[in-house]
Amino acid sequence: MNPTPTQAQRRWSRASERGILPAAVDQVLTDRWNRFVVDPGAYLDEHHCLAYAEPQAHWANGCPLGNGDLGALAYGPPEATTFSFGKTDLWDDTPMTKPNFPAGSLDELREICAAQDNVRFRELQERTKEVTTRAVATAKPGGLLRLELFPSSLVSRFRQRLSFAHAEVEQTWHPIGERRRGGGPEQTVTLTAFVHAAKNVFACRVEPGRDLPWRNPVAVSLGRPVDADMPTPACQAEGSRLWVRQDLPRGAHFVLMAAVVGGGCETTVLGDRVHGSVRPTEGGLTVYVTLVTSLESDDPLAEARRNLDDAEAAGFATLRETHRAWWHGYWRRGCVCTPWPEVERAWYQALYQQACCCRPGRMSPGLQSNLIKENYPAWNADFHNNINMQILYWGQYTANRLELAEPFYRLFNDILPRCKQDTADYFGMRGARYPISMGPDGVETAPGILLSTWIGAGGWLAEHFWWHYQYSGDRDFLERYAYPLLKEAALFYEDYLQEDDDGELYLFPTIQMEIAIGSVTGAGRNSAWDLPVVIRTFQMALAAATELDDTVPFCTVEEQMKLVPIIDRIVVPGEVIALPTNKGQVYLISKEIPWFTNIPVETVCG
Repeated sequence: MNPTPTQAQRRWSRASERGILPAAVDQVLTDRWNRFVVDPGAYLDEHHCLAYAEPQAHWANGCPLGNGDLGALAYGPPEATTFSFGKTDLWDDTPMTKPNFPAGSLDELREICAAQDNVRFRELQERTKEVTTRAVATAKPGGLLRLELFPSSLVSRFRQRLSFAHAEVEQTWHPIGERRRGGGPEQTVTLTAFVHAAKNVFACRVEPGRDLPWRNPVAVSLGRPVDADMPTPACQAEGSRLWVRQDLPRGAHFVLMAAVVGGGCETTVLGDRVHGSVRPTEGGLTVYVTLVTSLESDDPLAEARRNLDDAEAAGFATLRETHRAWWHGYWRRGCVCTPWPEVERAWYQALYQQACCCRPGRMSPGLQSNLIKENYPAWNADFHNNINMQILYWGQYTANRLELAEPFYRLFNDILPRCKQDTADYFGMRGARYPISMGPDGVETAPGILLSTWIGAGGWLAEHFWWHYQYSGDRDFLERYAYPLLKEAALFYEDYLQEDDDGELYLFPTIQMEIAIGSVTGAGRNSAWDLPVVIRTFQMALAAATELDDTVPFCTVEEQMKLVPIIDRIVVPGEVIALPTNKGQVYLISKEIPWFTNIPVETVCG
């Protein structure tokens, strides 16, 4: 199903919009409410950062920067300082013609799993491979900026520091081959870079020490590696502006543009890159970069020019000041101080990274957020709904950053109609079953017939909507977004339940995380991974319906909650546990598998 223009506009809403949340989220407290004795930003900058004592050659170890839409990774030695750029709405949005459901019916799958017939199971897998779509929506990288700074010199006293407090990278070093005397600040090179908190502009400033003049031109390179599935990028230059245009499938495209300030720039285009040779004047060299897609602007080239015009007019110092002001306000909305530095650092780093890739009105990040460098990222850098999407947002509710989940809410609200249709077509049931993995259009992309029919995503995702209401008290949000999703998830689970000969309700098939999913043995009844999600969904949907005085459409909810066995504790390998059911106690042995996997209820002993 191709998105209509209206759907695309909702999906790729612009940075200035608030999305589906009100302009002010009640749960987000302003500065006047805090009672901090210390400045949280100053405390954070003193105690927690990401620091390297040597250059990081691999991009995966780079320092992440971002503003919730535009992202960048900083890595590499001074003679090959590299910044890779990504963006939340940059996708090869290749549509799937249909979901990756099994070739046979749900009844056939249930019959095979009930009989534990692995021969028929593998036959069904092969039949499914023949009919499922290979084209999948894939998040894509924006391109690379590379600077050659004092390339003839050895590097001494290299330091690279990512400040969580300021959301900027500072890199310092001594170029030994350029040294005339001593080795103090007069011969230290300083590079400072950030992605502006409110504007889609990356800013980088390079300043040599007072006694370290620019002896050689600085080589600047902007480009994007050739993608076998897309046209060769078009590279152009005009004065001190360098840019790359990359065409995407279905008529979309984007522009990556850089502006060099602080010296004359001679440019040339070589294949998939545009190169500049810059002779800096006295003082520092500044490079601005922006990335604009055709999904956010009708004219990405013109929009990119405006972004860089505004950046140059403001200047590096002003951009840095306004950028820091946003981040300092962000940190003043909540901080922690614990006796455990590792725990404390993880808390701050998680909130830093979330603000780098999530903002209201922008696209929800996938697996690699807006920090993608590869043309073909692992798992297509898509949306995984079996913990990856949920875990990104877990910490925000008690950290006073509730609005950061707006892209999450909007994404899963927008695809609800598609999920309902796919649920009706394959499962023949009411409500909505959400995919385990998907692109922006909400179509199931998971390979493997047990993964592609997994039932747990909907209720697990809906819990975040319910939490938003509980923490914000936003009744309009509950009525317009949270309850509709909860209701559809509960309706699907009600229809998915089956009744045995003794009148007991059960879920079948269910799976154990991603254990044994390539074999029929991976399917069972009432797995400890799926069962709590279903029960919790019924509880939340019933509470929401009661809150809104709605006539409960799933009238047997209370009966189901009594009949389905409830697992209410974490188990360890080898432990014997008892599960209460309507028939008494059922004893299970948790086999030698980690506690976070499922314990199928049918694994019983006397």
